[in-house]
Amino acid sequence: MNKKIKCDIYTRVSTTMQVDGYSLDAQKEKLKRYAEFQNMEIVNEYSDEGKSGKSVEGRPEFQRMLDNIENGTDEVQFVLVFKLSRFGRNAADVLNSLQRMQDFGVNLICVEDGIDSSKDSGKLMISVLSAVAEIERENILVQTMEGRKQKAREGKWNGGFAPYGYELVNGELQIAEDEAEIIRLIYDKFIHTNMGISAIAAWLNQHGYKKKKRQNNTLDAFAASFIKGVLDNQSRSVLIGERIFNETELACRLEVELEKYTMKVQIESRVLGDLAINHIVPTAVIYQNRLLENLRGLRETFSPEEYEVLSADRKELVREISKRVTAIKVQVREMTEARKVANHMDNYKDKAFAYEETVRPYLESIRDHIDHLEMEIDDEIWPLPKYRELLFTK
Repeated sequence: MNKKIKCDIYTRVSTTMQVDGYSLDAQKEKLKRYAEFQNMEIVNEYSDEGKSGKSVEGRPEFQRMLDNIENGTDEVQFVLVFKLSRFGRNAADVLNSLQRMQDFGVNLICVEDGIDSSKDSGKLMISVLSAVAEIERENILVQTMEGRKQKAREGKWNGGFAPYGYELVNGELQIAEDEAEIIRLIYDKFIHTNMGISAIAAWLNQHGYKKKKRQNNTLDAFAASFIKGVLDNQSRSVLIGERIFNETELACRLEVELEKYTMKVQIESRVLGDLAINHIVPTAVIYQNRLLENLRGLRETFSPEEYEVLSADRKELVREISKRVTAIKVQVREMTEARKVANHMDNYKDKAFAYEETVRPYLESIRDHIDHLEMEIDDEIWPLPKYRELLFTK
């Protein structure tokens, strides 16, 4: 009797996905039937109800599953999901989570999509479908931003508290005259005197000006931080002049851009690592062995003195290829470890900077070694397309 393959199953529904075919029970039923058909043993079931797939954050069961895979609690070979969208809708998160699983020998099967990440075609499909989902998210974001721009053109506010010096009237910003005087004074002192922000705050307090209490603020005195905020906000056209974005929206767009950068470097490093280890290095070794065979022929044919003269260039080339092959192997391994460390970071800024500081430098070094090998190895033994054609960026 064949030994059963162990697996986990993961199901998820968002608050708007409780429909036939996508409910938790329906997903579980399909996954259990698939596991039975494939002679798989389900070790654990994980389920996030009413959780969005746009980020792994806020999905406690998903996080617990990854943690159990990493600490060895779940000794499984596969995670089964109904569709890739149940695993995640954010391309960076999908690839990061998949990489975390594969680092511990666990692959993903998307039953309805017919995808198995243990197969080369499955890895490609996951990358493509994740990228498509990311593009869809970006299109939605663009459409949303266009709506905000139109709202701004109509003179309407896009959300959040009105900046000091303004008030909201029927969804539109209007100058609040009782606050506008302070704004004008701050700019007058900042532009026409040598006062800094602390000096301006002190001047306002000394001359009896009181700050209107707004939101949860209980102080009517002016502080340097308030002066700085007025000068910063009033000078940022996207916040005040054009009124397209508020601070939260800008932070969200930064997060999206950093996630896209992280995903790009992650995919590029995985592609380059696979290309280097599975194609470049074997090709270099084959050519190196041909050179060594040629050297043996020279030794048998010529005198020692003649051999030393004729073999000098070939010996140097063998040493050069050996040095670069060793360097590529070491750097790919170290790059993979750096990627693992970065993938475990929860903060998207820390993760992006980690990829920039600890992963990307390996890309440049590995590319340099491949550049030299490409020039050193005969074209007839170099059957691959130029490797840069396979990558996203230089």
